[in-house]
Amino acid sequence: MSARYEIVVAGEAGPMLLAALDGFTLRPGPSGSVHLIGALADQAALQAALHRIHDLHAEILEVRRLDVTR
Repeated sequence: MSARYEIVVAGEAGPMLLAALDGFTLRPGPSGSVHLIGALADQAALQAALHRIHDLHAEILEVRRLDVTR
């Protein structure tokens, strides 16, 4: 079972951030934030994605689960 997530980060999404989150789509947000939306297999995959974002020194503002798919 996988779930779709929306991860909001401050600033602009550069090519390294997009490459780190393969399969995610990008949507500009208010006040210079970026919304990254994509599916992840499980909580371990979510943690790995958040660590990749952190390693790129992007500020994580919000993480939200959108829906669950089987």
